[in-house]
Amino acid sequence: MGIISYNKQIKKGQSVNCKFDLHPSIYFKKLNLYQCNCIFECGQKIMIRYLDDYSKLTIQTHQRLYERFFTRNGDFYMKINKTDCCTIYNMRIVLEKCLPTKKQMKSAYSLLEHLSLYDEGNDQKIKQQVQKQSIIQKDFQQQILENQQKQIKKYNQIHNQQKIKLYQIIDASIQKCKQSFEELTQIVNLNFTLKENDVKIFQHQTKTKFYSNANLLLFHQNQQIFKTQKYSLDKFNEFLGATLRKLNQEVNEFTVLQKTKGFLTLIDTKELIENLNCQKQGLVIQQQQSIKQIQKQSKKQSIFKNKSLINHETFTFQTFQVGPIVITIKDLEQSRDIVDFIFQYHNVVHNRNDNDEEIIRLYCRNYLNTNTYLEDLKQNIKIQLGQRFMEYKVNGKLIGLGAIVLTQEYFISEYFFYLPELKNFNFGVFSILVELEYAKMIQKYFPNFKYHTLGYTTFSTKKMEYKLQFSGIEIQCPNKYLWAEYDDQVKSQMKQKNFNIPIPIQIQPLDFSKVTIQLQDMKIKANLLCDDAQQDEISNDLKQYAQEYGNEIMYDFIFIYNEEIYRGIQQN
Repeated sequence: MGIISYNKQIKKGQSVNCKFDLHPSIYFKKLNLYQCNCIFECGQKIMIRYLDDYSKLTIQTHQRLYERFFTRNGDFYMKINKTDCCTIYNMRIVLEKCLPTKKQMKSAYSLLEHLSLYDEGNDQKIKQQVQKQSIIQKDFQQQILENQQKQIKKYNQIHNQQKIKLYQIIDASIQKCKQSFEELTQIVNLNFTLKENDVKIFQHQTKTKFYSNANLLLFHQNQQIFKTQKYSLDKFNEFLGATLRKLNQEVNEFTVLQKTKGFLTLIDTKELIENLNCQKQGLVIQQQQSIKQIQKQSKKQSIFKNKSLINHETFTFQTFQVGPIVITIKDLEQSRDIVDFIFQYHNVVHNRNDNDEEIIRLYCRNYLNTNTYLEDLKQNIKIQLGQRFMEYKVNGKLIGLGAIVLTQEYFISEYFFYLPELKNFNFGVFSILVELEYAKMIQKYFPNFKYHTLGYTTFSTKKMEYKLQFSGIEIQCPNKYLWAEYDDQVKSQMKQKNFNIPIPIQIQPLDFSKVTIQLQDMKIKANLLCDDAQQDEISNDLKQYAQEYGNEIMYDFIFIYNEEIYRGIQQN
């Protein structure tokens, strides 16, 4: 079992109670909502709360802010108020319940196979192969698109001799069934004469069926008569179908049918029988192939299930290998190589042109107190928590960079950057699989380390859907901050923007004796500053803070009270 310690005058081997006395400070001011454009560019306006002007946060405070729907954006946190446009939900993966799929592992091994050329120093060779593979994938995607368009074109209009022949069959069938139709409906003098130019005939993609608008023409020609009898088109089709079925008792080249809804249908009887015989033969072959495929897939699934990406022989919590990739967990840095790598990714993949200062502010600057560790003294394991970089290198060349946060319970995956030429190889999903394996290694020694998270997700943009492809997912209810297993019911509610957990919860009142306020150089408890009834202005504002942050975060912070700033912000 691991323990948590701080680098703060601690003797070697001394365990420290997991109580957070490294309080971050924040200026106490009125909480306001700010309006801005939706971050998913849907064109709507949203309301956001900001948390800024704070000192370095403890790791636990950062985790608690995440669980209250706050997202870190460089040097500030923001919380999107509930909106009618693009509702967001926190997601997390329960490590014990998560297993990679065969498809994910197959994609991962495919990427490693291509990257193995880097290990031989063939940078140009791998680049050419990657580009070639990218072209192949694009051609494949284009082929899929063309096939979909063909599926949409179910019916092709036919012309010339084939149309004349089919028209004659339709006309003959209609004339034969006219008398039976009149007897069935007890209506006489119906106009069942079809003009060849008005009749349209379409061929189904199976080539054994043809469709015609003949039934619509007949109904239109006799509309006034049918109207007096209160016959709808469906009723007409029903009578027409009944009379045609009598004709079909004879063996003909084509069978003419009419259902209650839809067009008149012609079926090529001879070709249909031949197709059915072929289908029966094909079904036997297909069943044999299916059995072989199931056996093959079962064998592959067994291989993937028992295989991991991380090389356990060379594994440490600071560095390890995945195929030809050497992965290093390290401190944040602002080197030219790192900034240029992130800029290249943004520029090519997302068409963004952030300057150096913005890149450093967002990704390369430390805003958390990193003097916190997970330690197992018996196993000689010490893992630094907080903001970290996860470097992916092949033959010394940087090909991927993860910006992560490790807390006492979470592996938080904030951002992942990679070489743009690897865009079509699912490198992002690959990195998540590696992170999940790494997180499970931590959990072996520290059982309270239970979750991996990719932050928030939404169904308002397809860019976020990849986050929900993993097993063991839980979704946080934005109203009650409770977690629920992600299933079809939760998915449906999320899409309808009405996800809620029907469990009553009792909100504990804020304990003012645990809230610390700093007046100049003096720290006092809030219960000494507020009136006894807690109805004064400061008490009400602290309660509003508690609604947004939760009581535990209120006890984490030291609130710096500057009356001039406080009054000024209130007036604005």
